Amino acid sequence: AHPLLGGKKRASGGKAAGVTNGSPILVQIRLEGNSKWPNDVKAISAAKCALLIQLAEGIETMKRNGASVCSAFDGPIHVTPGYMDVGYMGYSWRIMIRADQELKLLNSLRKPTTEALELRKVLTKRHITSALHHSTVHSVNTQYPSA
Repeated sequence: AHPLLGGKKRASGGKAAGVTNGSPILVQIRLEGNSKWPNDVKAISAAKCALLIQLAEGIETMKRNGASVCSAFDGPIHVTPGYMDVGYMGYSWRIMIRADQELKLLNSLRKPTTEALELRKVLTKRHITSALHHSTVHSVNTQYPSA
């Protein structure tokens, strides 16, 4: 099984118990900007991390309480400052939070630091370019469905 589901990685890279030993499936939670977001990039990152922790704790609490909707969450949940990895229905999922306010703040900096420029580049690729790619592939698939 996949390491997130309590198993060990297999050298073959094949499937084990229905789980692909590879990159997790990416999920993006988009939170739109509003006046309640902090006006500091580090504070926004801390808020995003806190949201991931709350999500993980909520899933764990529901599992402990025997909620049937949580029985498919198999394996441990790992939270990092940038994402949460979780096993669900035999697959590994990586959940990231996109806060529009964060990119807006980074784009508005007059003299951004090297760190701010790198963060803006990473966030743009992760949240904007990837979402545009997904949207394009989805519309092509919808317009020209396979037989």
